[in-house]
Amino acid sequence: MLSLDHDRGRLDIACASMREALRLNPNNTQAKENLTVVRKALGGNLPDSKPAQIVLDFYPSRAPLALARVRSGPDGHPVIDGVRAKFHENGRLMYFADVVRGKLNGIEMIGDSKGSLLSRKTYKNGVPVGEESGS
Repeated sequence: MLSLDHDRGRLDIACASMREALRLNPNNTQAKENLTVVRKALGGNLPDSKPAQIVLDFYPSRAPLALARVRSGPDGHPVIDGVRAKFHENGRLMYFADVVRGKLNGIEMIGDSKGSLLSRKTYKNGVPVGEESGS
């Protein structure tokens, strides 16, 4: 079964995931099969893709402050591509967003330090498509 990234049209990420799976286990037959599917979908050419990096930042207390999944963009500069989250020092979620190639694409949520949802918006390719008030 191919990854969710393939299902979302993210063949570049599916390719990077399969390559990383094969690097870790060269005998991974499922990853080999999936890479064949990706290669076929891309017309026989695989992108020169690297796996994402997880970037973490911490408060001085060492509690987590921020987390982001980052990849190299077309110009070689880092771009957020995946989850982006920020936390209040007490660990409650302050901000969460699904980002694709630097643009909001999915859910964006903002919460207060008590854990209440303040806002929830949905984006498609950086454009808001829905908004709900917090509870």
